[in-house]
Amino acid sequence: MKNLLTQPGGGAVGLNTSEDALLGSRENGGISLKSSQGANFALEDKGALGSKGRQGAYKSQNDISFTSLRAKRSNPEQKQKRLPRRADALLAMTNKCAFTLSEVLITLGIIGVVAALAIPTLISNNNKRVVETRLAKFYSSINQAIELSEVENGPKEKWDDLTQDADINYNWFKKYMEPYISYNKIVKESDGRLAIFQNDGSAFTILSGGWRFYPKSEIYDPNKVDNGEKLGKESFIFLFRPTLTDDTRYKFHVKKGVEPYQWNWDGTEETLRGNNYGCSEDGWGHYCTQLIRMNGWKIPDDYPYKF
Repeated sequence: MKNLLTQPGGGAVGLNTSEDALLGSRENGGISLKSSQGANFALEDKGALGSKGRQGAYKSQNDISFTSLRAKRSNPEQKQKRLPRRADALLAMTNKCAFTLSEVLITLGIIGVVAALAIPTLISNNNKRVVETRLAKFYSSINQAIELSEVENGPKEKWDDLTQDADINYNWFKKYMEPYISYNKIVKESDGRLAIFQNDGSAFTILSGGWRFYPKSEIYDPNKVDNGEKLGKESFIFLFRPTLTDDTRYKFHVKKGVEPYQWNWDGTEETLRGNNYGCSEDGWGHYCTQLIRMNGWKIPDDYPYKF
């Protein structure tokens, strides 16, 4: 099949379309190609590029971009312009994070007030724990020593009696107790009292059947024992009266080891807090040891003394 194309002079030229020829005018940048082999064409003069042309264009653009970037980085004037901006940013950050003198003083004042309120309570609670721990340890260790001594020296009810003579008490301690307990030193006081200082920082004294325990040995003062020492706070009193079988006032001590002071006690908690020997601000404090023992060797919350 043939088509006709009019020439400028009016004639017609036949084109063979069986080869699917494509025609474009040269003025529009077209090139006539045969497409019988499936060839494709692209426009040229108006900036149309083949695959090689496109790659070249991309490469040129990238070269320009990298060249511009290197130029910017190597430009000392631009570096100088950036430095003040960074310095301003750092200065602004520093000003924002800083505290004024008044803010610092207020903060320190608040910390001081909190510390003033909290530290005494912390110290008191720690001292209370020390008292509880050492009281329980003394009660346990001293009675274990008595039980061990009974194996060697027979029942405690048949032991020699303690007196108010320091030499007699010293010999008693050497015979019945020393092999079974550890201590740092022992002192014979002029009033007949025997003072034993233990390895854990505590101490106890022996005078006749009365034993006093000091959770902190530095509290012990022989001149203060019967003149200002506060039972239930500075010292805690125990009794060792295993042989007194006829006196009912010692009923909680007969055939027992070293026990919290319970002389003439009726067995009620009210009496431990209430009478002259009671554990109260007005009482003498003899029963404080038993009150703590009844509470599992823990100082009650309503205990009359602070540590």
